[in-house]
Amino acid sequence: MSEPDALEAHRAAAEAFAWERPPVPASWLRACAELSFRETEAQERYLREVDLPAHPEDAGRGERYLEALARTRALADADQPLELAALAELNASLRGLAGPAPFRCGPAFAAGGARRYGLPPGLAAEFAAGLARVEALALHPCARAVRLYLDVIHVHPFADGNARLARLALEHVLRRAGLPTPELAPFVGMPKPPGEARRLGQLTKLLVSGVLRAGGVCRAGLE
Repeated sequence: MSEPDALEAHRAAAEAFAWERPPVPASWLRACAELSFRETEAQERYLREVDLPAHPEDAGRGERYLEALARTRALADADQPLELAALAELNASLRGLAGPAPFRCGPAFAAGGARRYGLPPGLAAEFAAGLARVEALALHPCARAVRLYLDVIHVHPFADGNARLARLALEHVLRRAGLPTPELAPFVGMPKPPGEARRLGQLTKLLVSGVLRAGGVCRAGLE
């Protein structure tokens, strides 16, 4: 028996989830709207403390990530959405490619090969259209950030660098909305098996909680 397609599991769960009404206390969501933007350097800390120690063999990884991070922040500050072309350029920057990264041309694998992402016909066009569709929805920025993060992780659009690209996508959505980026380790470290709708709500609540903490808000006073 073949392994289930992780891409299809993710797409089914993501389409069924109520992104417009995430299971997060309304007081938390309102408090996010009142936050002022502040630089947190959460990306730089995660890169320095988690990512680079896990990849000591990859010379230049840190410099490439910081370059891509600067480009991501510039796009957010210019109020530019992350379309597929922008993601391809950021992915190329992460990997040191000369031109925009091509969309993957075959199945992808993760979790040591245990998780398979298929390549149905027209996936690149569907992914691009999905980015535009999510951009048009009236979502709370944290819900939008989780959705985009998971789409990059589980659609797995490029041959390599998708996890790093997903972190940049998260930064972009939050910064564009004027929200501080929280410490990334709790969010990135939470298991994200494709197809678990309950986990989508947990991830959104975790991100909102982290954003509030990064903005100096005590959640206890919001209950």
